[in-house]
Amino acid sequence: MKRFLLSIFFINYALVLFSQKPPIDTSAIRNWPSMQEYGTSITNNGKFFLYTINNKPVSGNTLVVRSIDGSWQKEIPDASPLFFTEDSRQLVFTDRDTLFFLTLGTDEQTYVSGVVSYKWPGSGRKEMIAYQQNNPEKALVLHNLITGQDNRFSSVTDFSFDENGKVLLLKQEIGHGNSYSTSLQWVSLRDVTAHQIWSSDSLTIRGYSFDTAGSQLVFSVAEREAGKFVNSIWYYKIDIDKAIMKVDERSAGIDSGLSINNYPPYFSRNGNWIFFQIQSPVDDRKPKPDAVQVDVWNYKDVVLQSEQLNSTNPSVQKKNSFITIVNVNIKSNRVRRLETETEEIATDVNKINGDILILYDRAITVPWWRFEQRTFHMISLKDGSRKFLKQDDYSKPTASPEGKYVVYYDRRKRNYFSYDIEQGKLRNISLGINQKLGNEDEYNAQGYSLELGIAGWIEHDAGLLVYDNYDIWLIDPSGKKAAVNITNGYGNLHHVKLRLVYEKDDQDIFIVHSANDSLLLTGYDVFNKYNGFFRKCINEKRDPELLTMGPYTFYHTESQVPSADEYDNGMRPVKARDANIWIVKRQTASEAPNYFLTDNLKDFRPLTDLQPQKRYNWLTTELVSWRQLDGTTSQGILYKPEDFNPKKRYPLIFECYEQFSYLLFEYPQPELARARIDIPWFVSHGYLVFTPDIHYSVANLSDTITYQHAYNSIVSAARYLAKKPWIDAGRIGLNGHSFGGGETINLIAHTHLFAAAAEAAGRSDFVSAYSTLSDLAGTFDDVQEVFEVTHERFGLGATLWKRQDLYLRSSSVLMADHINTPLLIMHNKADNAINWGQGVEMFLALRRLEKRVWMLQYDHGGHMLLSGSNDAADFTIRIAQFFDHYLKGALPPKWMTDGIPGNLKGIESGLELDKSGKRP
Repeated sequence: MKRFLLSIFFINYALVLFSQKPPIDTSAIRNWPSMQEYGTSITNNGKFFLYTINNKPVSGNTLVVRSIDGSWQKEIPDASPLFFTEDSRQLVFTDRDTLFFLTLGTDEQTYVSGVVSYKWPGSGRKEMIAYQQNNPEKALVLHNLITGQDNRFSSVTDFSFDENGKVLLLKQEIGHGNSYSTSLQWVSLRDVTAHQIWSSDSLTIRGYSFDTAGSQLVFSVAEREAGKFVNSIWYYKIDIDKAIMKVDERSAGIDSGLSINNYPPYFSRNGNWIFFQIQSPVDDRKPKPDAVQVDVWNYKDVVLQSEQLNSTNPSVQKKNSFITIVNVNIKSNRVRRLETETEEIATDVNKINGDILILYDRAITVPWWRFEQRTFHMISLKDGSRKFLKQDDYSKPTASPEGKYVVYYDRRKRNYFSYDIEQGKLRNISLGINQKLGNEDEYNAQGYSLELGIAGWIEHDAGLLVYDNYDIWLIDPSGKKAAVNITNGYGNLHHVKLRLVYEKDDQDIFIVHSANDSLLLTGYDVFNKYNGFFRKCINEKRDPELLTMGPYTFYHTESQVPSADEYDNGMRPVKARDANIWIVKRQTASEAPNYFLTDNLKDFRPLTDLQPQKRYNWLTTELVSWRQLDGTTSQGILYKPEDFNPKKRYPLIFECYEQFSYLLFEYPQPELARARIDIPWFVSHGYLVFTPDIHYSVANLSDTITYQHAYNSIVSAARYLAKKPWIDAGRIGLNGHSFGGGETINLIAHTHLFAAAAEAAGRSDFVSAYSTLSDLAGTFDDVQEVFEVTHERFGLGATLWKRQDLYLRSSSVLMADHINTPLLIMHNKADNAINWGQGVEMFLALRRLEKRVWMLQYDHGGHMLLSGSNDAADFTIRIAQFFDHYLKGALPPKWMTDGIPGNLKGIESGLELDKSGKRP
């Protein structure tokens, strides 16, 4: 009997032993597959869809195309999808230089190899594709994807479709002995007939653009005169036989000495105006070979000498090109220059339907501390008349789509204003709104909340949709009708931020055709972090219809979460054009992003099941709320291993920056540590990780330095969590990067709660940093703006001389003698955001005080390490060894006990554990 029981015990023990999942290691991270963030597509009939899996095979990708019902699927390694055809029968994709045409639902495919270029209509009907192979006759094939018919054109050197797929433009060059002629062929795709609209034996075409309707073309032509090229602007529309020259450098309106530059001309959205650029003479003087090379810094320089000499950003150089217009009317060729040396267009001219543009004084004409003082003008494209807009602290004005109004948000008055162009009247159009129209999470230097912005417009400028923190309002730009809360206050009542799923973005302006339209909304609950969808008809006076809301991430906009660049916003639902079928992507912290099918955005059927985390000891998340030191409540995420045992005691690491609780239902894709810790790695290895929300205010208004907000949040959270029986209160660590790195150093100078801390690229000396340069984006700009206006939030005007107390209290290096926490620093010499001397200052201070401190510097590292690099793999191991020693009692590595002599750099890693009994 005893032998039987013993056998049962060993069998059960073996089952437990072998059922335990391994922790994540660097090999697992390098092999981790994931769904590609963009590119999911569905056929017009809703029967097939495609997606791409990244890192399958390792360092590659796999295109997956399958039927919605799951009866057919094809996986194609290293392929790039182009589009589904208009009739939903084919998929066009590429693999290197080969163009493939796959018949959906079958294994039948044809291909064309040796393809050097291909194009198809961007947003138009996907019925044709044009391609060229590597052949001496420069033949272009126009392939009809519906009929299979091919048309060939020879001597083609360039080609382009209009957006709607109505026209194919061909540029042809035909040789004649030692010379050649150039022509433009206008190919109507309706009947594939070609019409030559321009030709020349001596002129060169620079660039061309269609209008949005595909009925007009504008292009520039270069002619060689006196050893240089001189440009002219040419115009064609479908009811004239040949293109005509609209503008050359002798045209009225182009001042003497100015010339048309090489930038391609283009149309306004309404097709009424042609935009092109003229430029002042280029200063081609070269430095004298025997001249003294000296940089002359002058206090009157708006742009620092360091920026002028090193920046590749043209906005910091003297403006010498200017947007100019001409009317498309063939009888009117007068040119009107819009921009000057000190003025710049503030609106995207590609989106202009009306005849009004906004000009502003270039920010570069004033120092950054006067940036808010820039002024705006409206300028009429018809007659060039200008109207000054009141100078105040407001958002960049924007013209309505039809050009009837100019609208802006006044941050001081917290209202939207509209200027009626026809009547010449300025009106407060949001006066009756009793909710905050500013973003609670984003403030300018004066402490005013930034606008949440215009979500879209009702057609014909009949209304605009704007956000408050939670709801959506319909505002009459004429000011005649009272603003209406179209979401009926539901968002504010239920603390759900409601936004349009298909709101305006950088590419376009969202237009609602009628106030009777039904809008698809995304909702985000700021308390429990649930995400989902609602539907709302603008004119219906009731709450939005709840479609789904749950503990997932589907899709949210940037204005629904703070620090939006830190988050995966998910994927906008992808709808079949001709069927009521949607593809959505859904994820949680414990479920990888996958695709689901729905016909009502309420019920979801899984289409994919990529779950690489199931092979490893993964994690779960818990939303924690606690009372901070100042009595307010904050939230954070506690990450636990999936095999969490409440009877054990776990080491805990805090990851600090700004606000992370919005990541509660976001899948933390494992990655090699670039600066911050990789949370899945540490949780998989038996740690708990906590990411608290830190709420900030402008310091010179609250008289509280920014880092005190971190102390208020993190220290209170550490004390709260330390009371949990499953947390080892003596083994709590702290980590942060950049701004979070500065918070980390400051915290360990004010508290001894933490057994170990690691920081990367943090700022330790605010006094020295205030008057140094940052190499961010190659500008070598001063960083004073960072302290007064952006990250440190001291407030505009809170200079080092006015508020020394803020800078001294924030400078952790001055409190180095208070630090007893072992500290690991990573600060690379190529850091282009925070000078690496900041890390050196703290290292030398602690070294002089004989404190325990190490600093890592990677030759190829910048502000962060390169994603997926060997450096990142090395740092992942070193930071794990550091915390393992101090929070788990593991043996220290030799790089911590003995170090690595400079002459052994690259020869010895020091990663092996030191078993001699030495302690760091």
